[in-house]
Amino acid sequence: PQQELLRLSGKQALLEGEVREIKENMVTKAELSDFMRLFDSGIEHEEILILDGEPFKADVAYQKIYGKAKRKIIVVDDYIGVKTLHHLAHAKTNAALTIISDNKARPPLRLTEYNDFLTENPGRNVTFIQSANRTHDRYIVLDEGTKDMKVYHCGASSKDAGKKITTITCLTDIDDYKNTIRTLLSNPALVLK
Repeated sequence: PQQELLRLSGKQALLEGEVREIKENMVTKAELSDFMRLFDSGIEHEEILILDGEPFKADVAYQKIYGKAKRKIIVVDDYIGVKTLHHLAHAKTNAALTIISDNKARPPLRLTEYNDFLTENPGRNVTFIQSANRTHDRYIVLDEGTKDMKVYHCGASSKDAGKKITTITCLTDIDDYKNTIRTLLSNPALVLK
């Protein structure tokens, strides 16, 4: 019995040592918060600078912008890809999603990739509309047609943000954009292949 107690006591000491080592090497919630702030810095502002080599910051920026929409998101971008859909997956589930694009990326977004998005995001649907060669810049429009409407001008396609220096800017004077967006929404449907 005494030998058994010594053996158990030794195991307990060994376990306590292992737990102490785990605790010493463990990242705390506060430390993780500080780390996440490094990536999150500048993302709450109305102008976001994304440097080359910051794809994670770019992803977080797009996801946060999409998460702000209450009812509707319109993406105007001729160079969409799987990453575009990945970012849109972070929008509120009740937000209507529309992409206005001529799908010029190489390779272009394919129907099979969109179907995979639908499989992983049940109840979501994206309306695809042609830009009909009428756009050069990229925009994100939140809650079009409401008092909460916001328009973001994006220097790079969301699929490429973080590869080169780019900026996302929330525009303050959007009256001229309202008619332009309505006109683009009346273009023919874009059919993915």
